[in-house]
Amino acid sequence: MTGAPREHGEEPSDERAREDGDDGSSDVVGEDSAAEDSEEDSGGGPEEGPRGRARWPRLLFVVGALAVAFAFERTVPRARTVRLRLADSATIVGVEATWYDGDGEALGASRWTFAAGRAPNRVDAELQLRRGESLRADVRVVRDGGVESRHATRATVEAEELVPLELP
Repeated sequence: MTGAPREHGEEPSDERAREDGDDGSSDVVGEDSAAEDSEEDSGGGPEEGPRGRARWPRLLFVVGALAVAFAFERTVPRARTVRLRLADSATIVGVEATWYDGDGEALGASRWTFAAGRAPNRVDAELQLRRGESLRADVRVVRDGGVESRHATRATVEAEELVPLELP
């Protein structure tokens, strides 16, 4: 056999066909020969072919990536809203909160001031917190006439974006 190698699916040229002993009298290459070629390339049925084998590594990769993402979800801090509910807010003129993690390390502080009689029932602060982390707030409340009170409250950060805290 002489001539250049042919690509899969390429029909033999007239010269090559004659060299192979074909007199050129066949008028159409049947579809059966194309089907036989595709079965040979795929290695048999769909489960045994390269496409079937390629599914398992992809599936394992996706499952592994999801497992890693789930494991890191607990360790990566995300922005969460901490909502501090204020009791008897009509007399409050100021609130100061210092936020601590479960190890007692300060995460930050927040301060709100209000005109007399204008304090809302709740105030919100944005903190970077991990899921499952313990949060402690030391809160100082200033009321009309300069009366101060101090409160400590705790919560565990759940999967939700909102972390509710109540003052006694």
